[in-house]
Amino acid sequence: MDEHVESLVRDVADQVIRRHAVYGALGGLLPLPTFDVAVIIGVQIKMVADLCEVYGQSFSKQVVKAYIVALIGGGLPVSSVSVAIGSALKFIPGIGSLVGILVVPGVAAASTWAVGKVFAWHFEQGGTLQTFDVDAARPRFQREFAKARERAQPAAGAATA
Repeated sequence: MDEHVESLVRDVADQVIRRHAVYGALGGLLPLPTFDVAVIIGVQIKMVADLCEVYGQSFSKQVVKAYIVALIGGGLPVSSVSVAIGSALKFIPGIGSLVGILVVPGVAAASTWAVGKVFAWHFEQGGTLQTFDVDAARPRFQREFAKARERAQPAAGAATA
């Protein structure tokens, strides 16, 4: 593939990742505990399906779901705990719902972004779903998640100022 085509593919992949990160954040706003987590994972699965299409890869929902759960759960336990606690807090009327709605969307957007970046990078390196290695991908996931959270914090500060 020539450089121009690679650049166009990367741009389309970045658009897919950005769009789904927003969808992930919106899923985190759902007031229904545990349903929000299912929606966020569904958004991430759909994003990887779209990335598979962009990169000309075959897709398997069951395989991708297992990769995503393992990547997020094992790669960033604090993230998983934050989403689980934030989602569970939504069971508490009033303040619990508010705290849950403040925590879950940011973590959902950052984890969705990181999942997308990891799969896009893997596909750009010539990888396939069959060659994806969750353990090898975790450090990249952690870096991408941290970058996404850092970018979001100045934006959140500006929004509250």
